[in-house]
Amino acid sequence: MLKKAKLYYDTVKWLRWEQIVYRIYYRFAKPRVKCVERYTETNTHLWIWTGPEFLKPSLLSSTEAIFLNERGPLRTKSDWNNPKKEKLWLYNLHYFDDLNAKRSQERIISHKEVMQRWINQNPPPAGNGWEPYPLSLRIVNWVKWLSRQEDKDEKLHKSLLQQVDILDQQLEYHILGNHLFANAKALL
Repeated sequence: MLKKAKLYYDTVKWLRWEQIVYRIYYRFAKPRVKCVERYTETNTHLWIWTGPEFLKPSLLSSTEAIFLNERGPLRTKSDWNNPKKEKLWLYNLHYFDDLNAKRSQERIISHKEVMQRWINQNPPPAGNGWEPYPLSLRIVNWVKWLSRQEDKDEKLHKSLLQQVDILDQQLEYHILGNHLFANAKALL
């Protein structure tokens, strides 16, 4: 017991006060889920993401992905939070990096299927996909992808608004550093 107390002390003594306060706060304050009834469509033809596509594709099909040299299915609700998979593998799954990977325009139909399945199988705010860091990276990837689409899918846009709202309620002040920068980028 003394060893455990020393371990906690050695960990906490290096934290800033806001890290401690926010860790306690987020332990008890869970994000409130707001239902998005409708969204106001913006004039997206003024901004279309045209950045480079340098990532290797990770979506093998609309029902299978590969991360960290390990394949995994994307068929059922449990596949998104599979306890048999490493947390990092699951995080990568929720990032949706494939939306902006090499030759992403060739996989638009698969992307849309997987995005729709993600919405249906990941109700807010439970699971790995609703943690702030995966949320931050996914929001940016979805915004880039949606900016290039002619077809404005209302369900995808409503989900994106809901994801931004959930992220806004749980900024990672308890971690700081690159996590807080990723949160800010997603909110911008």
